[in-house]
Amino acid sequence: MRFATLLLVVFAVACSQAPPPPPAARVPSKLEGMWSDPPPTALGTFCFFSCTDAGIERLNALLDDPANDKRPFPQLQAEAAKYQADTYLRPRLTEAALKTYPLDPADDPGFLRCEPWGLSKQMFAPHQLEIRRVSDDRIDLRYGEWEAVRAVYLDGRAAPADQPPGRLGHSVGRFEGDTLVVETSRVAAGITWWNAQHSDQLRVVERFTRSDDGNTLMLTATIEDPWGLKEPVIAKKIWRWAPDQKITPYDACEPATAFKKGDERAMRLLRAFLLVLPLLAFTVVTISAHHAFSPVYDAKRTITVDGVVTQFRFVNPHAMMLMEVKDKTGKVATWNVEFAGRLNLEEAGWNAQTIKPGEHVKVTGNPAWESGQRMAFVKLVRADGTQLEPGRAQRLSAIEEERRQRAQQRTQPK
Repeated sequence: MRFATLLLVVFAVACSQAPPPPPAARVPSKLEGMWSDPPPTALGTFCFFSCTDAGIERLNALLDDPANDKRPFPQLQAEAAKYQADTYLRPRLTEAALKTYPLDPADDPGFLRCEPWGLSKQMFAPHQLEIRRVSDDRIDLRYGEWEAVRAVYLDGRAAPADQPPGRLGHSVGRFEGDTLVVETSRVAAGITWWNAQHSDQLRVVERFTRSDDGNTLMLTATIEDPWGLKEPVIAKKIWRWAPDQKITPYDACEPATAFKKGDERAMRLLRAFLLVLPLLAFTVVTISAHHAFSPVYDAKRTITVDGVVTQFRFVNPHAMMLMEVKDKTGKVATWNVEFAGRLNLEEAGWNAQTIKPGEHVKVTGNPAWESGQRMAFVKLVRADGTQLEPGRAQRLSAIEEERRQRAQQRTQPK
């Protein structure tokens, strides 16, 4: 009897308690969504891959000097990049890192074997970055370049004790207001964005913040490596809000088969190339996004061939075209034309039907060093005279308009 009474009491208490409320809906972070290439501004272009405050200050000083108003922007950008490398980056490198700095571009595993980048380059990768909260304790950072995905754990969990250093390391994160702070360790030895070696002692703290107008995302990354750096490098990167973009498959990487390696000319080309990389990134030289340009193509020469398109592949990491070209004797040779990344072409208005098989075209490009029928695209002229060019001209036009406005503001009375 007592047992039955106890059951009735327990049942009555349980029925009298209200059911638990449903879990509160999670409010998305202001950072969540799709971001992509930076705005077509001088600063956005300079920080397309990465930049430092030293480089930004030098660029602004050059742009604000009336003596530079007629100098092309690529010259000013290269000068600011050289200043950044000489006065900020190089002095921070240890003797061990300086022994191989800058690395031969032909030794990049992404170039040689289509191996995805490690953290120190991937976090500054060009093109899309998608930020998504996939659970209460995890945010994913998904990149268009290499289709890489980084898991950021918000519960502070430590990496398993037996977990070896990995390509992208182990990341934990937290929110400080609207700023996402990500701390990463356990990174395998690799290559930095400034083309130097780093050790598995690399540690990075990233801070992601959205601008007040919501249009841009800024990354500030503090990079430490006792082996490679005498003091931390603080680097920045900019993306713009791009909710309509999608990350497309990165499935057409082809390892290099013919290239120059190790000679002084290639190294001189590399040093010059690194100075103007951000602006060239909006031309065919986004070829460098997954491998180096200078060991494959001669940037100082252009050639023109005339022929019929047999195939156009609108793929990542770079669009490709095959065309049949007749020489003076009537012999037909197949030429391979390498374009910029798919996203760069899309932003210039291209799509998979922009170039069609059977078209008669005239193509100008940078010839390959070692392969006789290969070039990097510069310009295409159709049979009716219309031209196709990469998106660099549009970006340069926007930058020059910005420079004109800066010059007008400089001359206005205060």
